[in-house]
Amino acid sequence: MKRILSLSIVLILGIGMAIAAGNNKQIERIRTIYNDVHKQIAMAEEEPMMTNQMTIDINQMYPGSGPHKEHITFYFTCLHFNEEDQINDGSINWQSDLVFVTQSFNIGAHEFYCEYLYDPETGDPLFALYNYDDDETGQKQSIRYYFDKGKLLQTIPAKISDECPTDVINRLYNFQHLQEIFKQVILGNSLI
Repeated sequence: MKRILSLSIVLILGIGMAIAAGNNKQIERIRTIYNDVHKQIAMAEEEPMMTNQMTIDINQMYPGSGPHKEHITFYFTCLHFNEEDQINDGSINWQSDLVFVTQSFNIGAHEFYCEYLYDPETGDPLFALYNYDDDETGQKQSIRYYFDKGKLLQTIPAKISDECPTDVINRLYNFQHLQEIFKQVILGNSLI
């Protein structure tokens, strides 16, 4: 009986270590992609011809909380097409991949900042950063979401208070919503 229990414990620990090693490998991959994207953005700032970005600014009045300002920047790959992408009416079905999005906004006096990193191979969510003003402490707080194949892998910090808006479903919705905006405005633009 002791032998079976010991073997079970070793097996469980081994599986746990294998999963942790896989998680660490994915997190390292995400960090590498994140750093590469930021290097490309920095290069584009120095060489404007290398820029593939779209910025949306929204200024509106919210009932109950006053002026709302939002700034969203989309970073994407160079537009391309091939002959099969031409539509019968002569227009072109442009192709491009959304790589990274930054979003800053306010609700009342509270400031928020978000980042969304997409997998360059699949377009799946890879990483989200969510910075916000903590109502209790008045301090800036930060949550990092790591994904693998569109599924939550890890959050940092791992435990978050009940009052903090950490809903993973909201993060995944934002990934999809921003992707749809990109497709409609950039790829669906009949002016190109």
